[in-house]
Amino acid sequence: CGVQPTLLALWAPVLIALMLMLVTGAAIIFAVGNLFLRDVKYIVEVVLTFAIFFTPVLYEVRMLGDMGHWLLLNPLAPLLEGLGAAVVRGEPPPLPWIGYSAVFALLTLAFAGWLFSRLEGLFADYV
Repeated sequence: CGVQPTLLALWAPVLIALMLMLVTGAAIIFAVGNLFLRDVKYIVEVVLTFAIFFTPVLYEVRMLGDMGHWLLLNPLAPLLEGLGAAVVRGEPPPLPWIGYSAVFALLTLAFAGWLFSRLEGLFADYV
């Protein structure tokens, strides 16, 4: 196959955990929003459709040259790039961008937890 795992592959669980934190936080926020504002599900569909093109899953950021760094503002993009760098290419992930994504994921999950606990008493009234 030509790909040899290195010690950098140990970044994979860390990056996957950060992805899970980010996605869980976003899912809770959108679920609470959808409960109180029924139009949120339509907005989420449109946002996810466009987000697919702004997240480097089928391409690498470096393929886009200098403009590719703008895509790294998407907090999921550095995690995917780091996963590709560490596991596939055997390079260290871009730590400043991973830090940015980690802070964003932690803040998203913390805000989602706060929002959920603050509004959960109203859930039965709106269901």
